[in-house]
Amino acid sequence: MAVACVAPASGARQVFQSPGFNKITWVETPNQNKRPVGAVVDTIVLHHTAQDSLRTTAEFFAKESSKVSAHFCIGKDGSIVQFLSTFDRAWHAGVSTDAYGRKGVNDFSIGIEIDNIGDGKEPFTEPQLRALDNLIAFLLFRFPTIKQITSHEFVAEPQGRKNDPKNFPWERLKHFGLPLNYGLKVKK
Repeated sequence: MAVACVAPASGARQVFQSPGFNKITWVETPNQNKRPVGAVVDTIVLHHTAQDSLRTTAEFFAKESSKVSAHFCIGKDGSIVQFLSTFDRAWHAGVSTDAYGRKGVNDFSIGIEIDNIGDGKEPFTEPQLRALDNLIAFLLFRFPTIKQITSHEFVAEPQGRKNDPKNFPWERLKHFGLPLNYGLKVKK
């Protein structure tokens, strides 16, 4: 793996190990805007695309009329498309509340779509899971403020409005040591 230098949010240069990406393709989406002033990125939200391919998702996000987007989408072969800067707000979570009771999850999150039809039967592929692992590792390096990984199902309001990413293998992400919030919220 190559070693590269990046400028983290603090402005200081640090050396880090490449996350192992072969390539990230950029496809700009018009469906984005600036985060609110003072917003801190501290959440990753995982989704399934409910589309038949990475290309279909990229084409959908590129249309202004779709009014949806995510920061990244991971194809079945592990390829990654990025649609907007992680410093800007994607339109992926909709009406939403996180585990801490904060509304408007798009304001403080990074949205990652995983190419999967979402029927609960199609498995997430090993290349997808490796790419997701590498992408999350990079995002944690870039945003040390990240404190949770959550599902769209967990944050979507009202409860039951979304089910993604359906049947995702959450145990694969335990090694990051962050709270994994998924499924439906337990009412107290």
